[in-house]
Amino acid sequence: MGELAGRAALITGGTSGLGLDIARRFLEEGARVAITGRDAVLGAVAGVIETPLETFDAIMDVNVRGAFCYAQACFPYLEATGGSMLHVASDAGVTGEAEIAVYSVSKAALIMLSNMLAIEGGRRGVRSNAICPGDTAPGMRHMTVPGRGERPDDVSSWPVPPVGRVGVARDVAEAAVWLASDRSAFVNGIALLGDGGMRAGMRTATFPDGESR
Repeated sequence: MGELAGRAALITGGTSGLGLDIARRFLEEGARVAITGRDAVLGAVAGVIETPLETFDAIMDVNVRGAFCYAQACFPYLEATGGSMLHVASDAGVTGEAEIAVYSVSKAALIMLSNMLAIEGGRRGVRSNAICPGDTAPGMRHMTVPGRGERPDDVSSWPVPPVGRVGVARDVAEAAVWLASDRSAFVNGIALLGDGGMRAGMRTATFPDGESR
């Protein structure tokens, strides 16, 4: 019997990347899983001033409004079963990144939305938590500096966090299983960083040139 045996999970963005690995781990732990996803690529490759309004609206719609709508729609069922919500935010929502400014804003808003759901939902038996992954292979290839095209599959140029390796989707999926399980029954309203120590302090990453910055 897995940790999530007898439970059901709805995973948004479950057709690829982190969502797909989370779905796989939930299935391995015995959950029944339904997934949703979208085919359109959501670009966010710009500083805040340079971001067109339509791009701002699209990012906020997907990362914040979408989570809000799902939370409202699913809450009655979660309340009836003692379920929980898990929001995949980002380390960029904890410490902003200027090159993906509006994406950072949207993930910070998602963390706060998760917090507010934790307060209101917790009183009604529904927990809400957020996971904030750092750079995770293969990552979102469209999340790059403007003009550089898609992010390459090769992670050798990525900064290496203090743990000595770049994160993989399985790392995030393991955290998701824990937060969805009874082992975290008293955990509510957290933003769990999964970044290998990148945000632990200044100049913690090692780059391919050997420098730390």
